[in-house]
Amino acid sequence: MANDDGIIYIDTSTTPREGVCIADLQAVLNTGRNDLGAIITTCGANGTINKWAKYKPYRAQNVAVSHSARIDANYGLSIQTFTDLGSVTNPSNFLYKLTHGELSWDYLYPRGKGNGYGGSNEWFRIKDFVAEDTNNAVVSGHGYNHNSECPVGDVITDVPVNIYGNASVNWDVIDVSSIQDNLTLSDIEVEHVALSEYYLGLYMTKGAMAVTITSTTKIGYAGVNGLTIELTNATSYAGTWRCYPFLSSVQIAQGGTGTTGVYFSAGWDAPYADITFRLQSQYLSFYAYGLWNVAHNSISIEWEAFNENSTTYTVTPEIHLYKTTGQDFDASAQLEATISLGSMTIDAKSGDNPGHDSGTTTMNYSYYDDDYIWWLKVTAGTFDNTAIQIEEPDGPRSE
Repeated sequence: MANDDGIIYIDTSTTPREGVCIADLQAVLNTGRNDLGAIITTCGANGTINKWAKYKPYRAQNVAVSHSARIDANYGLSIQTFTDLGSVTNPSNFLYKLTHGELSWDYLYPRGKGNGYGGSNEWFRIKDFVAEDTNNAVVSGHGYNHNSECPVGDVITDVPVNIYGNASVNWDVIDVSSIQDNLTLSDIEVEHVALSEYYLGLYMTKGAMAVTITSTTKIGYAGVNGLTIELTNATSYAGTWRCYPFLSSVQIAQGGTGTTGVYFSAGWDAPYADITFRLQSQYLSFYAYGLWNVAHNSISIEWEAFNENSTTYTVTPEIHLYKTTGQDFDASAQLEATISLGSMTIDAKSGDNPGHDSGTTTMNYSYYDDDYIWWLKVTAGTFDNTAIQIEEPDGPRSE
């Protein structure tokens, strides 16, 4: 049976008991195909079947449906395992495949009798859509849920480096227990070991630099704020790194090369996340945008401030006018004038939203020379900010 909530199930309270029929599949999967094999193959191939639903067709060479067979098939997900990290340059190795996006948890739907790999049978079973308990007994009112969600959390991509040079990369743990018949991480076993017994790892790259590390805590023991990977001496990590998440049966210390174990990708729909490590001097950012007037003796300025830290800052920023002989803001920059914006307080970051302030001001300056490139840069205590080139007026305007 199918209901309006997108769930396919068997109602064991009816007499005689009603079973799932093709019309139920057509309604929930929104397909006009009218035979089981066509529904499974077309809906599986085009992504209509929700891969995060616990009860869905899975690829197996046995006709009967069972709880243990679902586990052995990783609930239809293609989780490839390796015994070592290997080389990032060897196409057959784990790190190469991980960094080239070849290890996503794709949905492996059955392909039918004699159509599997090597001509083996991969049976179409309508009971794949039905829930059963560990004893393989049908569970009334449960089954395929078309509204299931990905149980794999996101990694926090903005990471502060504290004054001691330490940083914490956090993996958000998503609770999907309130979604009926949603596949959870605790359902999945890899190499007959529950995911709760694996460590979260990151392979981090920035230019020619690369770092490998895992959490010190296993997934199943994550706290309410998620799972944390602790980095030390992280001051040199300032900037944005491309980070590839993976799961490991063994713990790897920061910068380690790993040992023999079980390694596989972490199930993110994207193969990587770009993580930015911010030094304390980078938490507060000021941007000053300037426009010369036609006479080139005054600059109209719009400024913005963003606070990416959970701490409120009170600062007295100054806007500096520079000129350079070339197109880049470099060692040739000469300071020409300064104005103060006065004391101001920039609110702390709230959730994903940085603290923000903005305003306008005017800088008067009478020594313009078109042989130079002109810039505005803001200083605010120890916070480092970006120099921005001043725009030229588009045409005459009233002064």
